[in-house]
Amino acid sequence: MKTLSWPHSRAAAKERLRILVADDDTPFARRLASYLFDHGFETRVVSHVDAAKEIIEFWQPDTIFLDLLLPATNALSIFKFLNGRPLKKIPKVIVMSKQALPRGVEQMKKLGAADYLVKPFSLQEAFRAVNTVEELDHRLNTQLTLGTGTIKEMHLLNLFLKQATQGVEGENGLYNLMRMINLKVKGMRCSFVQWISEERGMVLASNDDHALQGLAIDLKKYPEVREVRRTMGPVVIPNVRQSDLMAEVRNQLGRVPFETVLLFPVFRAGQFFGVLSIRMQQRDPVEIFYVEKFGQVCSQIISLAIGTPGQRLIAE
Repeated sequence: MKTLSWPHSRAAAKERLRILVADDDTPFARRLASYLFDHGFETRVVSHVDAAKEIIEFWQPDTIFLDLLLPATNALSIFKFLNGRPLKKIPKVIVMSKQALPRGVEQMKKLGAADYLVKPFSLQEAFRAVNTVEELDHRLNTQLTLGTGTIKEMHLLNLFLKQATQGVEGENGLYNLMRMINLKVKGMRCSFVQWISEERGMVLASNDDHALQGLAIDLKKYPEVREVRRTMGPVVIPNVRQSDLMAEVRNQLGRVPFETVLLFPVFRAGQFFGVLSIRMQQRDPVEIFYVEKFGQVCSQIISLAIGTPGQRLIAE
């Protein structure tokens, strides 16, 4: 029988990782806590928000499994508590809910949720979620040490900044930026699309084909671009074929070679201007996290570059 095991040496540490399960479904919460305890964690269970806040402050858990709708409140009150108190340790939060609407998931991620599990889920899925969250934390802490990889990252970012500050005007400026971004994320396509109206857009640059520059597109076929416009924030679609957001165009996705899509808003002079789109083969959640953070930085740099006085773009 294949067993699940903790991926880091922390499992053997004297002090085991602490997990709080906050759910008013007490039988389920106890099963989850017992399963995690058997797999190397210290666990505690609470059924209402006041008890959760007390445990967070004084027991200092590493991770919280938080039910979206606790009695008389919701997960939002816990996020407000975490952000408003001078806690010694900020735990990672895994939200649990029967609701699977993309907007709800996105809202929780923006509030700070590390993951979102849709009920019912298996105990093995919960275990994997903890592993993913802690793996991400482990990688982040590891990369804080300046080493060869970090120096390469700084060098690439320096090249990217130089390209942006040299200007995006002309045939090759934006095209070179898209190529650099795509090279970094090992994507399949990186594009910059200008928003013209609710139904019309224009490709300003795409790494895979210089000739796409100036191509008019029908935004009714791109619900993901419209969603960026609606939310004015990043949109992450781990699997386009399973995404509710992409349901209206799912019959057109049969032959697309990519699985994961990340999109970022680009602004000019404080106004929404367009979308930076990164399309990749399917990636694990940790890799997607890093691409999302990198894409946010890139979209901000592009916003600064196209906002420079005197810059002229092809759609103008």
